[in-house]
Amino acid sequence: MKNAGALFACLCASLLLTTACGSGESGSVVVLKAVEPQKVESTSQTTTLYQIDTVNSVITWEGSKPGGQHDGVFLLANGYFEVDGQSLIGGRFTVNMNKLQDKDLSDQDSREKLEHHLKSADFFNVDTFPYAEFVITKASVKKKN
Repeated sequence: MKNAGALFACLCASLLLTTACGSGESGSVVVLKAVEPQKVESTSQTTTLYQIDTVNSVITWEGSKPGGQHDGVFLLANGYFEVDGQSLIGGRFTVNMNKLQDKDLSDQDSREKLEHHLKSADFFNVDTFPYAEFVITKASVKKKN
């Protein structure tokens, strides 16, 4: 799939928009689960950087195909949120694409085959692009209807 990079960027944009909006609901495509971010530095009197807990944080994914779907996780290599007072104003996340994991297939051979396919040049081409980076450049609060 030649547009896999663009697709992945769109999926992660959904992640960032879902996270930035603070709706508290799981997105249908990807969800960021950050557990107890650690304050790492204050860049001004009101701006603070919070380090992502990469051991307990994942990006979940769901992919569909004719006749079925799969879900799994991407593991984060590093990342942080930038907060000004109570507002998210920025952030950066690095995903280790080699750590992609399928979570719905119980058969090990089937799971490994799918993971290999997703890591191949047909999709994410992790041999060439072992890491994906996402940068939050703008965030706004979504008002409920």
